[in-house]
Amino acid sequence: MVRTPEQREARRIWKERRARGEYKWSAEAREKKSEAMSGKHPSDATIAKISKSLSGENRPRGMLGKTHSDATIAKMSEAHSGENSSMGGKPTQM
Repeated sequence: MVRTPEQREARRIWKERRARGEYKWSAEAREKKSEAMSGKHPSDATIAKISKSLSGENRPRGMLGKTHSDATIAKMSEAHSGENSSMGGKPTQM
């Protein structure tokens, strides 16, 4: 779905208000949502397909049981140091 800038801004504001607890679902809206979602569970065949697709080399954490080479570790260290670090190059405070 393509949203206009105005729609994106309205959605952002709505999410912020909801996160702060300013907006609550009405009882009627909660009931409608509950009815719409009730009884919707994947079949055993669907679960088996998902399990098969995420097993072996396709597992989400593909590095499980593998290690990076020393050269790769050095490259990652260089890439995440200085201005590119999570601290933005600021010194740590102790």
